[in-house]
Amino acid sequence: MSCAARGGSRARWQFASNAAGERELSGRFSAVDADTDRVSHTRVTRRAPHCSPDRLYTRVVATAKPSAIHVAALFVHPVKSCAAIAVDAADADERGFANDRRFMIVGSSGDFVTQRDDPRLASIVPTLDAGDDLLGAAGTRPSTLTLTAPRLAPDLAPLCLPLNPTSGEVTRVRVWSSVVDAVDAGSAASCWLAGALGRTDLRLVWMPDEARRPVDEDEPDGPRVSFADAYPHLVVSEASLEAVEARAPGTGVARRFRPNVVLAGLGPFEEDEIAGVTIAGVRFDFLKACSRCTVVDIDPDTTTSGKEPLASLATFRRRNGKVMFGQNAVSTGIGRIAVGDVATPHPPR
Repeated sequence: MSCAARGGSRARWQFASNAAGERELSGRFSAVDADTDRVSHTRVTRRAPHCSPDRLYTRVVATAKPSAIHVAALFVHPVKSCAAIAVDAADADERGFANDRRFMIVGSSGDFVTQRDDPRLASIVPTLDAGDDLLGAAGTRPSTLTLTAPRLAPDLAPLCLPLNPTSGEVTRVRVWSSVVDAVDAGSAASCWLAGALGRTDLRLVWMPDEARRPVDEDEPDGPRVSFADAYPHLVVSEASLEAVEARAPGTGVARRFRPNVVLAGLGPFEEDEIAGVTIAGVRFDFLKACSRCTVVDIDPDTTTSGKEPLASLATFRRRNGKVMFGQNAVSTGIGRIAVGDVATPHPPR
């Protein structure tokens, strides 16, 4: 790989003691390939010399070149408020990533049900199985959604559904103030939810392609959104997650905050200072910071709820009475983005 000055390289270092009790400096170098704009990482460990750790850390970081902003992780959430899937690549359009929050669980009244109502939804695990349909030149796309609940009901058989259950009954459902047409996934799905959650009032619905749920209800012909709370994409930075982890250990994991895109190469909360990014020809415009609720306090592995990280975030991320973390975004253009792709920042607002 030939690394050019376009993205440069950057080192992140931390001190630790090795098995022999010697002070070591470990870090990760990031470098950008000049031809592909992909980012690679190299981890190194060095025995620290006899000097102040603070002085050495300052000297090393000061000599490191700025790194390219790039995609560190991508997530899709096939069923709103259920477990996330980490993916290597995702196809973006105006509604969000393909298969992101196109399914939703609703109650008997048609209102959406989330972890706010039932934290156990975090234990419902979706998987996407690849089919034979082609999405332009981007490759195969999934055709089947499979749901399991290994922690809730380990003996419950998986539920397998087509990703486009167009033959179901059309029903009206509600997400916050939005009312939109959806396709009922059928009685088998409802029975499966009863087996997993012990509730007989739940239905699984899917948003068809022709459904229109505008981001701004005053602009019905503007960008559309899936069953996400309000915006097609949520973007956070890796450094912001690390800042949360430093204040509330064990809580600075992406799955708590349910982003679609995690960016590396930005400083903590620096995503608040740029107007967006362009990745692989797809433009992501950051519209507003995301206000966070108690869902971030739910451990995605155990579904137990505590007071962190929201309590810690409230001490320094409160704006107008709301706790803010991450950027809500809309995208322009259709394309596939991948982990490692360089993200070109838009000028600050």
